[in-house]
Amino acid sequence: MMNVPTLTLTVPVPPSLNHAYTNGRGHGRRVLSKEGRDYKATVAELMLCRARPAGGFELAINQPKPRIGMHLRLWFSNRQRRDITNCVKLLEDALSEALGFDDCNVDRLFVERAGYDAAQPRCEVVIEVLG
Repeated sequence: MMNVPTLTLTVPVPPSLNHAYTNGRGHGRRVLSKEGRDYKATVAELMLCRARPAGGFELAINQPKPRIGMHLRLWFSNRQRRDITNCVKLLEDALSEALGFDDCNVDRLFVERAGYDAAQPRCEVVIEVLG
């Protein structure tokens, strides 16, 4: 079995797409809202504060066009109705910017509602460099 370079981290649950993007003034297109910009800044800060992973992840992620796999486990604060796929895009964008890869290189994506944790809502992320 091949050893796949992996990064594991925990980030806040992203805002839904309805809160992450807004209509641009006079542009007729969707732009990142303040809440979306703040979320991306939080993820970037968490990445800077975190010790870099061992096992060749950094070297692998910085190769030209790395193929990426992502596993997202969402823990929400309550049982309020929420579409889990609305959490993916902003988180994927934030991680790709913080780590320096193009999000079009994500070949495998697994998203699950892991449960509820009122004290610590979060998204547990595992990123693999597939090749």
